[in-house]
Amino acid sequence: DAKWKLSEAEIDRLIIEQQDILSRYCALVKPGGKLVYATCSILPSENENQVQTFLSTHCEDWTLEEELKINPAETGHDGFYAARLVRKLPPAAPVAESPAATVEESQAAASIEESLPVAAVEETPPAEPSADSPPPHQSDTPTP
Repeated sequence: DAKWKLSEAEIDRLIIEQQDILSRYCALVKPGGKLVYATCSILPSENENQVQTFLSTHCEDWTLEEELKINPAETGHDGFYAARLVRKLPPAAPVAESPAATVEESQAAASIEESLPVAAVEETPPAEPSADSPPPHQSDTPTP
């Protein structure tokens, strides 16, 4: 019943609050994510006009994916509005192309690799503990 008794000043206040909510909460949505703006109203000033105002100031980051309007004159129920907005993905960074090596450069690199000495690595087994070695560290927590 209260929705039918709203003054014009109260509607203006709600419009400002709705704009603030959209502006603050849109920052919480990750790129590719979706934001649903919904009202229990049939007034364009609270619905599609709000979304268009939002998109006019955030058009680089957001698109309108879908709108839903439920009109009480058509359904016999309360009126509602919902808009699903999608946050755009950032443009992909261009892939830097590395210059192709010439045949001469490839051959020179191969001849340098062939002339490098190969180091032999021997694996040394771990030292056996001696009688003078301290015991390995034990945990302070008892085991069951």
